[in-house]
Amino acid sequence: MGDFGPGLGAERGQPQLLRAPDPLPDWPGLALRDGYHMALRAAGAATPLYLDGVFANRRVTMAKGIQHPFLGTRWKCVMVPGQADIWRLVCQNDDNYSLGADAPGLGLEVADPNHVLRPMQWLLYRLKDRLLVRSKDGDWLGCKRGTPFCGPVDDLTDPTYHWTPERYW
Repeated sequence: MGDFGPGLGAERGQPQLLRAPDPLPDWPGLALRDGYHMALRAAGAATPLYLDGVFANRRVTMAKGIQHPFLGTRWKCVMVPGQADIWRLVCQNDDNYSLGADAPGLGLEVADPNHVLRPMQWLLYRLKDRLLVRSKDGDWLGCKRGTPFCGPVDDLTDPTYHWTPERYW
């Protein structure tokens, strides 16, 4: 069962942990590597919504698009030193801030590349054609009713926790 626990969709296919430099064959042209830029679109939303780091107040929200004025929708995947499967998601609105989890909330936290705190460590998984994002502490990144959050999951097939990575340029 791996590190997911019972009831998390193993009978429907186990999510695959992504390590650098894994190709992402379900998303043409994308390959996960250190320094890779992407936008994260909520796969379960009725209209396109993108994870957006707002530097002015250090909040994380959802944006309607990835063009100006939504500058925080670009995320850089940065490997945690010595960990091939643990990532920081750096908000490209400001390189000094990373996505941080304090379940159920999310925020932009000051990033120190030499000492990455657990709330800023993320594991990335592929489940069929979707990306799932899990904090090192075990909570999953989701979007419900247009609001991003971090929390436990009972069923990984729930689209609330599914993301579609999009190439930023």
